[in-house]
Order: sequence, then structure tokens, then C-alpha cells
Amino acid sequence: MPLWIRFLVQLHRGSLVVTFILVITALAVYGSTVYTQQLWSKEYRKLKTLTRNEREIAATTASLENQLALSAERPESGLVPQTPSNTIFLQPAPQRQGSTTSSNVQTVEAAPNTPLGY
Repeated sequence: MPLWIRFLVQLHRGSLVVTFILVITALAVYGSTVYTQQLWSKEYRKLKTLTRNEREIAATTASLENQLALSAERPESGLVPQTPSNTIFLQPAPQRQGSTTSSNVQTVEAAPNTPLGY
């Protein structure tokens, strides 16, 4: 065979390989695009459902707060409005004198500004 025919045959084979690779790549990109869109649609539906549930919960919470406020205003509820005359003030408990170990003393000395408990 002449050289130019061999060159055309090789070019034909090379173009078939390139075409095959391009078709596979296009199918992979198309498949990933379709999968991504389906996944996005699914997650978007979840978001819409969660948003709707959040609005329903907020409305229910507001309704319950309103019902509690209305029931607290009724005289038969037994609740008394807060005024300075009926406010209860508690005296702080006296400081306890307990036995301290050397490790407790070191802890207190190392961090004097941190609270030990509530």
C-alpha cells in the first residue's frame, strides 16, 4: 500500500479512538449532571419540608404562648401579678467552713477567679 493510504488508515483509527473517548466523556458528564440535578431536587424538597415545619412550629409556639398569657390573665387562674410588694428576696447562705485538702487549696490558689460551682 502506498504511504498516503497507510497514513489515512492510521488517521481513521486514531479518529475512531478519539471519537469513542469523547462519546464516553459526554455520557459521563451527562450522567453526572442528571444525578446532580436529581440529588439537588431531593435535597430542595427536604429543605422546603423543613421550612414548612419550622413555620408550623413557630405558629404553634406563638399560639401556645398566647393561650398561656390569656389563661394567666384570668382571675380564676390563681396567679398574682408581680409587684415590688409581693417580691420575695432570699438572703445568701452563710459561708461554710469545711475541711480542705492540700489539692483543693492548690486548685483554689491557682484559679481564684473561676467559680467552684453553682
